[in-house]
Amino acid sequence: MQITYERDLRKSSMVVTMDTDPAGYQYRMCEKNRIPGLLSYEILIADGRVQFWYDITGLQSFETYLETKQISQELFYHLFHAVYQVVMECEIYLLDENRLSLDASHIYVNPATQEIGFCFFPEQEWSLRQNFRNLIEYFMKHMEHGRNQSTELIYRIYQITLAEEYSLEEVQEFVKQLKHADIKHADSRENSQDKEKRTENECVTAKADQPVNQSVSGAGKVHADRQAETMQPPKTRISHIAHLLQQVWQHVPGFLEQYQNRKDRRMKREQEKLQVVFEPEAEPEREQTVFLGDMIPEKRNGLLFVYQGMEQGRNLSVDQFPYLIGCKDGVDGCIERDGISRLHAQITQEADGYYIEDLNSKNGTRVNGVLLHYQEKVLLSPGMEIAFAGEKYIFYEKESNPLT
Repeated sequence: MQITYERDLRKSSMVVTMDTDPAGYQYRMCEKNRIPGLLSYEILIADGRVQFWYDITGLQSFETYLETKQISQELFYHLFHAVYQVVMECEIYLLDENRLSLDASHIYVNPATQEIGFCFFPEQEWSLRQNFRNLIEYFMKHMEHGRNQSTELIYRIYQITLAEEYSLEEVQEFVKQLKHADIKHADSRENSQDKEKRTENECVTAKADQPVNQSVSGAGKVHADRQAETMQPPKTRISHIAHLLQQVWQHVPGFLEQYQNRKDRRMKREQEKLQVVFEPEAEPEREQTVFLGDMIPEKRNGLLFVYQGMEQGRNLSVDQFPYLIGCKDGVDGCIERDGISRLHAQITQEADGYYIEDLNSKNGTRVNGVLLHYQEKVLLSPGMEIAFAGEKYIFYEKESNPLT
């Protein structure tokens, strides 16, 4: 089985070439029906060999998709549900589930809708159990290890798949129990938070309903007295304030005397400091040696894509790798224009230079006018014209860019 990728102005395809005769029930059923969860294909005969052209327009392989996504519990739930559903569809259409590929490079996802599609290879025969176990192992290799829910979930499911005669129904039942437990935990957490809020509100209401004149002692008495003072009639309140001012005024002379004493002591200390007979002369500062190498400006690195349009501020400055280009938040270079896909292309760095790769975008990426196929990488060199859909740029390395 040989796999290549082709693209024209209409669509993008994964081409699987086999040395086989396209006959039999499995071929006809997949070719003539739109089976939910399976990628549709057309059969062509070229040079005596059979080619299956799977339509992957606007899709990304799960292998590529995980380069920009973190493996989460929700993502795994979504993928497993898709696997379980497509196996059920195979049973409905009397297709052999062991011909379903669960290789991450053959599972495709629509970045916009999150729909997942699988490849059914009529002439290949694997073991569904082994394929699913391999998929779990793939997740384990690419996830961030540590104690978190997604890691524990995948490890626990992997333990189930180690059994020789396990079934997807067992995994499905286990996942349902976990999801049910998560929902109950979330509901109990919300209920406890609501209960805490209700308790707080009841406490506030109870305090507001307490009578002001109840008998209290200590600090509570002072607080009650102050509340009682604010509720006194105007004439009584004014006489009380006058009485307080009179008490404060009696202490003013003592405060002034203490202030004057502190001021005198401070002035005496200042005079003692000024009675210095000799002060050592400061040594002259030595001139620092400056190396000529320190005066050489730091070499700037990185890449620049200079926009070939009338608008300003549309250049793309690339200073990290991989560098994702698309039209939504979460990418490194955002081009908010019609025709640009959510994840359109990416720039990568390898030992021999910088490469550009189209991420199976809807309207494609062109290098010097040539449309890139999916998973085709092109080595960049200064002066190349790069077009993301209809948006054109000229590529430079920053040292060679005449604008810098």
